[in-house]
Amino acid sequence: MKRKAGKAEKGTVPIWYFSIASKGRTITVIHKMGTVLNIYLNPPGSGKKALLERIRSGYPGTRKRTDPSLKRQLTGYFLGTTKKFRIRCDLSGMTPFHAKVLEETSMIPWGRTLSYGEIALRLGSRGLSRAVGSALAANPVPIVIPCHRVVRTGGATGGFMSCRVDKTGWKRLLLGIESGPASPDRIRGPRPGTL
Repeated sequence: MKRKAGKAEKGTVPIWYFSIASKGRTITVIHKMGTVLNIYLNPPGSGKKALLERIRSGYPGTRKRTDPSLKRQLTGYFLGTTKKFRIRCDLSGMTPFHAKVLEETSMIPWGRTLSYGEIALRLGSRGLSRAVGSALAANPVPIVIPCHRVVRTGGATGGFMSCRVDKTGWKRLLLGIESGPASPDRIRGPRPGTL
């Protein structure tokens, strides 16, 4: 999601990024005074230069700075110790329908999944399944609003982050973290064909 932003003052929109235990896996959290604006789930093997270009194209003037509370909670998620977040998110750019989808999705507990159709039904009509998928593809704060917990009817993982398929393995990785006790293998993610 690209946002218009003027030149940020020093410290106004600081950024941080950190790697999880899988080689080449990085999440980048864009935050402003403790509120998360965006979380990028970077493709495996993406370089630092490409990452900085992506950040600066969406948020010109950002600077690197860690928010300890956000970092502790998100690191805890990957270790399996944080199952509920106390993180403020800026969803001001979302349509009212998208905001409702994200609100409904935020209520799916750790280790559980719902189908696109089940979310649509909770919003009033099973016919909204595709619209639910579109709203989830626009989720600016994956993990915190757990769009990875929404799967196809029948349990297949389906697409993730505006892709028809989970090309980068993030959805499988996140579901794998939540499917069992934390261990180095769980943090690295499931082996292909194990989910």
